[in-house]
Amino acid sequence: MSVGNRDEYRRTVFDRHGPEAAQLVQTVSSLAIPIVAGALVGGALAARNGFSPALIVVSMFGASLVFAVCWWHFVTMLSYNARARIHAADLYAKSGMRERAELLYHAAQRLPRVASSDDIYASNRLVDLYLAWPGHETKGLRELRRLIDTYPETDVAARARAGLVNLKGQLGIAE
Repeated sequence: MSVGNRDEYRRTVFDRHGPEAAQLVQTVSSLAIPIVAGALVGGALAARNGFSPALIVVSMFGASLVFAVCWWHFVTMLSYNARARIHAADLYAKSGMRERAELLYHAAQRLPRVASSDDIYASNRLVDLYLAWPGHETKGLRELRRLIDTYPETDVAARARAGLVNLKGQLGIAE
């Protein structure tokens, strides 16, 4: 490739990472505030204690690094916490924002190493959400079938089977 040849397409971060790039960009951009805040706090403390200009700069870099790492840890722990997503989904469902609640319940279920209790709770809340959401009642059937398939030979599956029969009766669906 020559220096003068500018017609070649440069791959963007979205080309390289696909749909996950949006979350990556959002996460990286969210680090701007803790980095700046850390630098300001570190610099102010160093200046207040009478440090030399070189130590003030080092303090600014160190504090910004500490703030950024703490923020990154907080963001990643929150993003992999099923209960936080479920709690947010509960709040959205109560406020009538059903689409957002549905997305968050499903997101909690898809997390790696989600606890079975959180998965079951999210499924039950999804069934309740679908029953209260006109036109989406049959999605509750799918969620009950998922519980039966995911937890066979358990009390959860037995209750899901009973709920499935009851819901089919309410919706007028034949066996």
